[in-house]
Amino acid sequence: MKKYKIKVDLYGDVIILHLCPAKEYNKILKNCDLEILDEDCLGQTARLHGVDKYGRFGYYSIWMEKFKGTPKCYGILAHEIAHVVMGILNRRGVLIHVDNAESVTHLQGYITEALIRKMRR
Repeated sequence: MKKYKIKVDLYGDVIILHLCPAKEYNKILKNCDLEILDEDCLGQTARLHGVDKYGRFGYYSIWMEKFKGTPKCYGILAHEIAHVVMGILNRRGVLIHVDNAESVTHLQGYITEALIRKMRR
């Protein structure tokens, strides 16, 4: 499993991109009492919560089986990041609307750039 972790300092949220087979990722979901992936799923986003040996944790998890750098992979990643953006803003009471689209698009761009930079290291 490959993991790429970033933090959105403005909101204090952590995002982890998991690249691994669905079967492996399902173990993470099961430990957090979440529904397992469908066999034909291409990507998924979840807000994971739980308790580990360090105490409570919570983060946004994006899953893809692999990232080949193809247009389709970038499309799936953008789709999943959009879910994360909506989750982050929703948890803070920000109404997602055309009149405040900049808050959405700036956060989307920031997360996308940070994850791509991390993957390229």
